[in-house]
Amino acid sequence: MSDTEVFLQHGFAALSHLLQEEYGQPLAHWAQMPKWSDAESLQISRALAILMKQPIADAAETDAASNETGARRRWTINDTKIASPEFASSWQYHLLADIENAQEKETGQMAVPADPRRFALFISYERGYFAILAGHLLRLLCDRVKLPVFAAPAQLSPDQPPADEAVLAADLLRQVPGLEQASATFIAGLVFLMSKQGARGFGDWCDERSTAQSDERM
Repeated sequence: MSDTEVFLQHGFAALSHLLQEEYGQPLAHWAQMPKWSDAESLQISRALAILMKQPIADAAETDAASNETGARRRWTINDTKIASPEFASSWQYHLLADIENAQEKETGQMAVPADPRRFALFISYERGYFAILAGHLLRLLCDRVKLPVFAAPAQLSPDQPPADEAVLAADLLRQVPGLEQASATFIAGLVFLMSKQGARGFGDWCDERSTAQSDERM
């Protein structure tokens, strides 16, 4: 298998574990659905938001019946973790820096070094993590390239390599500024979301969520 195939296999397995922890269901639960409603898209989008904030947030159990996505945990930003050197060396830190720089460039603001620590707090209170990611992908990916169309993996097996289209999508995503160093779990989550929504649906979802407020439904 290629390096990207191995990378994706590890990512899908880790994503399945995260979804099990958050919602009580493995990845196959979403993969086997013939069609998603907004609820399923929100659950996967929220999982991606969690991965973005994981180094700077604390998780606590919550009542799944009391929130829109049925999540078992709530993630809260920890100011001490934001100031830690571990955050500064993480792929999440570099992704936030690239997103902030891209936003400033697009709006014609004076170019200043990005401040992911400040930006992380702004996102938490103002927009939500998937919202700013969706806007980034919309600017740099969805409107500029043809996204591959492929079937989502119904089952995870170490003996079954990811589809060629999934590998192509992963390689494409890892060329987006800020995603070059992203974890296998994060890339696999984006690939999975793209595969279930299709190219047009994924672009439309990014467009819709990029202007959403508190889109993680924490």
